[in-house]
Amino acid sequence: MNYLVYREAFQSFDLGRAASAAYILLLVTLFVVLVMSVVRHYLTLRQGATT
Repeated sequence: MNYLVYREAFQSFDLGRAASAAYILLLVTLFVVLVMSVVRHYLTLRQGATT
């Protein structure tokens, strides 16, 4: 996905498409971080309840 942003911005000079791809990449990254944070919090609570 990063390569797509680079290719669209600097090789094709399509800055609108590159910005859109970068925005989607940002949203996907934030979603993954959020899911990992929730899972980590859940596992921490679960581990604390069993000890």
